[in-house]
Amino acid sequence: MELPGFFCNDFNMKKMPLEKYVYDEKGPPKVLLPLLKGLSYFQKWGMWARSKRKVYVPNIYTVSFGGITVGGVGKTPAVMERAEKEIERNKRKICVISRGYASEKYRGIVEGIYHKGKVCVRRYKSERDSSPRQEEILPLNKVYKILGDELTLMLYRLHNITVIKAPNRIRAVKWAEQKGFDIVILDDAYQYLMVGRNENILLISALNPWGNGLIFPAGILREPLTAIQRATEIWITHCDQVLKEKLKKIKKYLTEMCPEKNIRWTYHKPLYWNKLDSIEKLPVDYFKDKEVDVFCAIGNPQSFLHIIKKHQIYIRNTYIHRDHTPFPCKTLKTDRPVLTTEKNLLTVEEEQAEVYALCIGLSDYSWD
Repeated sequence: MELPGFFCNDFNMKKMPLEKYVYDEKGPPKVLLPLLKGLSYFQKWGMWARSKRKVYVPNIYTVSFGGITVGGVGKTPAVMERAEKEIERNKRKICVISRGYASEKYRGIVEGIYHKGKVCVRRYKSERDSSPRQEEILPLNKVYKILGDELTLMLYRLHNITVIKAPNRIRAVKWAEQKGFDIVILDDAYQYLMVGRNENILLISALNPWGNGLIFPAGILREPLTAIQRATEIWITHCDQVLKEKLKKIKKYLTEMCPEKNIRWTYHKPLYWNKLDSIEKLPVDYFKDKEVDVFCAIGNPQSFLHIIKKHQIYIRNTYIHRDHTPFPCKTLKTDRPVLTTEKNLLTVEEEQAEVYALCIGLSDYSWD
């Protein structure tokens, strides 16, 4: 996945066999397809088995965000946008539920609340607990190991939400019902069919909407394209990074498949650069014509690198790691500023004076 105009560290790339083809519409090498197609049947069987399980219908309004493909589709900015709107415009009490990818395992429920620049973490053994079994207050760059980097990012940006990490979403929803929340947002739950929802928002990246059309690991689909029908609304992300001809093809396909669905076209808008534990917001063009290194460990590194290149920043070295990889403070030593994503910034545990994160927001794409 060597990107034009960038230097990629080969050592890091060897750790990422999936990412070498995940954004290539041709998919994996043809010689591997027979084996990978065979493995794809397990994925199909898993979806079928989950579809036969009993569905729990929550007693509170429930919104789900998710994708139909592996790799980054821009879920976290979408979840934060919806949560912020419900808090500021509708004055509602919001709870975001996730499995907390790449975080420490805990069979119960972990609650996270922003508290004076840190996070109050409370552990509950089950959804029936009225009070936590354990409570501690931790800095943001420590709590990601417990909650996961995505939930930590949500608390970093939105101080008035509650985040919940739980391996069992049904138990987490029941816990939220008892706590009196107005809305539950399920993060990355499009394939989690055992919980009913009022809104089922599907995100599709315009960069590579469905790859070669095959189920993972033969392709990037998590389930067949017919699953798009379950969506109550479809959001297309990264629209500014592809030609309009490609957007028209996506629009034509979706209109023919599900003409009744509302489709929102979006892009990730850069807002500012900032550092951990700093209130200073640097303008987006602050690093223009400056030499930097880049560290990126997100589901869609191409999108982040595209934004940096667009703003005429000279990149000396690009370090791309697998999604959710912590910032490698001990191995990444440089005299240049290091640019990264907000999610990656929150994993910087050592004192790094020159690490800056790009804050982005979801914005509507104009076809004009």
